[in-house]
Amino acid sequence: MQKFIKRISVITVVFAIVIASTLTISAAVIPGDSTQSTYINNATVSFSRSGLTSTAIANVTGASNVTKVKIKLEIQKKSGDTYTTVETFEKTVNGKIASLSGNHTINPLSTYRAKATVTAYSGTSYETKTLYGYAS
Repeated sequence: MQKFIKRISVITVVFAIVIASTLTISAAVIPGDSTQSTYINNATVSFSRSGLTSTAIANVTGASNVTKVKIKLEIQKKSGDTYTTVETFEKTVNGKIASLSGNHTINPLSTYRAKATVTAYSGTSYETKTLYGYAS
């Protein structure tokens, strides 16, 4: 009887890992605050996971007076009630538009998210927004 229970437990765990590793789920978060943006016209972040790989993508579009945009993209793992950064990607573009993507090998039983910090510069002035993308 103990062998039977042990075998069922092992089969259940293996099944859960297989199911979790085959899910592909993505989410996009667009800033929805009520404040008027001065330099950032649009910013998005998406996060997806498939098998043992997660992919985060961030985009920013600056206003007509923007001369430089910057993206800092982080993949974060949840531990308890907090998220810790496990991978960071950065890109700066002299212009109004930038896109950045990054991949990270994940544990399919853990929870992850993408955090994007986008900044648009006009001369010495700038505006920064932080966005989050989640996958279930």
